Amino acid sequence: MVLALVMYRPWVPRPFDTLDFSEFLPLLTGAEGPLDRFLTLVRYYGGEHARVNLASYAALALKWSLFGDQVALWQWARFGQMLLLVAGVALVLRKLRVGTLGALTGAGLFVVAKVAGEAWTRLTMGEPLGILAILAALWLSIGWRDAKHPDRRALAVALLATIAVLAKEMVAGVLPFLWLIGVATDGEGRFGPPKLDAAGRRWLVLSATLPILVFGGAALLALQGGAQAFTSIYGEAEGGVARFVRLLARPWLLQGMRVEVMALLLPANTLFAVLLLVGVRRGVAGTERRAAFLWGGLGALSLSVAIAVLYSPWPYFNFYYGLPFLLGPALLLGYALDELVELAGRAAWVPWVAASLMLLASAPSTAHTAAFNLALQQVNGEGTAALGRFPGAERIVLASRDMVHLSWAGTAPTLRRYALATGVTTVPPEAVDLSCPEVGDLLSTGTQGIVYLSYHHACGPFPATTARFGRAFSYAYITWAGGGIERDSVVLDLLYLGP
Repeated sequence: MVLALVMYRPWVPRPFDTLDFSEFLPLLTGAEGPLDRFLTLVRYYGGEHARVNLASYAALALKWSLFGDQVALWQWARFGQMLLLVAGVALVLRKLRVGTLGALTGAGLFVVAKVAGEAWTRLTMGEPLGILAILAALWLSIGWRDAKHPDRRALAVALLATIAVLAKEMVAGVLPFLWLIGVATDGEGRFGPPKLDAAGRRWLVLSATLPILVFGGAALLALQGGAQAFTSIYGEAEGGVARFVRLLARPWLLQGMRVEVMALLLPANTLFAVLLLVGVRRGVAGTERRAAFLWGGLGALSLSVAIAVLYSPWPYFNFYYGLPFLLGPALLLGYALDELVELAGRAAWVPWVAASLMLLASAPSTAHTAAFNLALQQVNGEGTAALGRFPGAERIVLASRDMVHLSWAGTAPTLRRYALATGVTTVPPEAVDLSCPEVGDLLSTGTQGIVYLSYHHACGPFPATTARFGRAFSYAYITWAGGGIERDSVVLDLLYLGP
């Protein structure tokens, strides 16, 4: 908890993030009461974007009814939710007979791993809610054969799995892992060959039918989305096999931005790989945990394959997409550390120290992303407020090196929507992202009535600057050669050409 507080600083003032709340705020503020807000979100996202994240919409409507526009309360609520998630991971690992060190370290990955970082601060993402539902389903799936009413247990698992899918569609990729746990573990959490007898088949049918139908319905709806629906760009990703392999590996790399061979040389990734490989090798060679490594490893592999299959067609990849699939590395690392504790004997402190160093080495990289996103939120808040200072402006133009697939989802349209949603008046009626050559051509004409925006001189410095918004921050870094403190910043330049 202390490490999470240091990394994510939920007490620091910040505005809502512009990306999500530029759309959410008008919907939340324009409705009355939790039910009306929920139905408004359902109608808008179902109609405009062909999405049915009903559980996430319900959570958003409830939070707005409880917290309103008090960002600090939203942030603390998310922090508490993530702490509950971390505790849930530890409890599930313990129920799967992972030792104390393995359970604590596996749960710790959900604090420090790169794919976990944004989940602590991005307030609208559905993955944390989905994972909490999956964790509850996993808990009920272990030992269902010994339950007094196994059918009721299976139906409860089905309901929880459905809630997970309705929190975020892609959490469906965790469901094969869930079902494997149900048929391959006994009442005490021991792994063994999957039991597909009559009772096992009945449990699978009862626990799987509803979430499969719901996911199938969500997928069919997504296919019906219009040309400007968010789901319409599914299938437009490029990269082929290379992208697939990078997605396979993403949950297994704790430290660093890029998935590449050199990333293994980062301290957290090196320690993770060594601890995992040594522990797995010993476990597979032994007898006590061989089944756990075999079937648990198959489950972990299913999660990696799932993230690659689900996200390969999607042209974007945010780190938090990998959060649900971190369950595989957490489980396998937990068993590996158990093996190392036994191997160490009286020197059991060695794997404890190694695991602690691995988590601490991963933390600065993820904390840097959190600090950068915080600075970006603060800068965007100031920048959007400034858009109302130019009553003669007719257009907002953002200089961008990387163009988005959907024009309405560009940064300039997003900032304009957020300005309007937060009560900024006299906002220019049009906003668009343009490529660097297009911005250069437009500047050369001296066209009046345009507010130009640029992050970090994306297309080179403007010829002049009307206003600059920035935040600088310090962050730690760790390499095998040492470590230290560096400075980074977020800078947004604004140039107004007008009467």
